[in-house]
Amino acid sequence: MPTSNPLSRLNDIILPNIQESGWPALGWWLSTIAIIILICIFSICAYRFWQHRYNKRLALRQFKTLSGTQPSAIAVNQLLKQAVQQYFPRQQIASLNTMVWFEFLNQQTRVHYFSKELMIELSQTLYQYEHPANQRQLKATELWLKHALPPKRRLK
Repeated sequence: MPTSNPLSRLNDIILPNIQESGWPALGWWLSTIAIIILICIFSICAYRFWQHRYNKRLALRQFKTLSGTQPSAIAVNQLLKQAVQQYFPRQQIASLNTMVWFEFLNQQTRVHYFSKELMIELSQTLYQYEHPANQRQLKATELWLKHALPPKRRLK
């Protein structure tokens, strides 16, 4: 019996044709362009979101440095007025004083951070030179700055 090598019956290996690298298919181009557009839109929205809250971050930073010392009620009120003037027209804010001012602040949020007792207390201490603000006043101011700025759409 002749022994034949089984490998001799195999055909030669045929290498695939070398294809030249060309441009990707149209679908890849469209998906790449769509991803780039989505990244640009997201970046613009994130920047606007960050930029719109800049004044809030600034007010909270000023409040933090202010509350490190024993601030006066006048200084706390000035900080509130400065923060609010960044988001509302000056004509609307400049005419507000004492109780009307604190009512305006309460109208900007669903939760009223300035209670009636606190409003009376604050309105009395605003005109006393270097009267230190107490912890309730500081806490109400901090909470208002955190939750009311930037102003939401009209509250009903």
